[in-house]
Amino acid sequence: MSYKLLAQMWGHVGEALDADLSAKEASLKALIERRSQMAVGGAVAARVRAFDSAAKNGSASTLFDDIAKLQQQIERLGARWLADGTVLTGRRAQMVQYDWTLERQNMTRAYVGAIPGRMGPFSPLFRRRDGSLFDTTGWQNALSDDIGRGIYVMSVQGNFYIAEQEMGRRHHSSLLAGGHIACGGELTMLNGRVSYINNNSGHYLPNIKHFLQVLHQLSKMVPMDFHVGAWDEALGRVVDKPTVDELMIHFGLNRDYQELYDYNNLLHAYRNTLEDGVAMNRFGLVWRPADNPPGVYKMGTNTWVPSREARSLINDSAVARRPRHGKGVGVDMVSTHQVNTNRWAPAPR
Repeated sequence: MSYKLLAQMWGHVGEALDADLSAKEASLKALIERRSQMAVGGAVAARVRAFDSAAKNGSASTLFDDIAKLQQQIERLGARWLADGTVLTGRRAQMVQYDWTLERQNMTRAYVGAIPGRMGPFSPLFRRRDGSLFDTTGWQNALSDDIGRGIYVMSVQGNFYIAEQEMGRRHHSSLLAGGHIACGGELTMLNGRVSYINNNSGHYLPNIKHFLQVLHQLSKMVPMDFHVGAWDEALGRVVDKPTVDELMIHFGLNRDYQELYDYNNLLHAYRNTLEDGVAMNRFGLVWRPADNPPGVYKMGTNTWVPSREARSLINDSAVARRPRHGKGVGVDMVSTHQVNTNRWAPAPR
């Protein structure tokens, strides 16, 4: 199968790095200025030395740690910083790696169950091609400073690619060479088992609909007993929840994420047909997006039809009415297209 809702890389990696470094430079300068203002007495340099000494001894430690953390992040991006907070960038954008070849992509591809060319019992564990288990323990996540967390992308075909992030070198865009993906984000794995996954990717900006595709794919592969998170645009951060149900509730969505996934696919494939009352009447169906639950209902009985079944009914009815030659009746010809739903993306996060 192929997933239809695709996320496109936002801008160029070099542009994203420039924006990230510019933001970090502004933050570093503000912290350094605040540090200078907090120090008391004497010349500026002497006040800074006194403050640094106090910070190392435990006082004002939060500010001192924040400055040190920002400086470390800037260095990870391949840049240098000066005493006043100015960032010197150099040629960092050329450091980003892309896995252009299938050989390179196979190095990060994860397999669940059968591994090509290998015999063995089915196992719901994520393994590399050589059979070793994925484990993110000790991995660095330079963007969020989380230890033990890696990055992943899911391809259009539902394959997972997993790697350790290296700011300025290895990003989500590296894993499939900047191509379109079904979703991407961060995850934690212990001995091949998923313990946490989200949709946080600053290069692709996948939304909750993209993430539903990941949950749908994982439900066919592993037990859904892991923690989850998703980017909340209103809050400007990732919201973490212990279960998928609780995440759906947070976003005001149907707790049945499989039905929600099917509903999104129904809309994606047959929106024009659903909104065409004449065509729906011919199928014996009615489209009621404002009802609870929203979706397709059978005429006469007013019975709600699950979205997966509704899609089959519309497709089967259209095929039955299709002339021997020419286009079918009432079916959107865009139904097999892979559409980028992230075209009007906000600024990178």
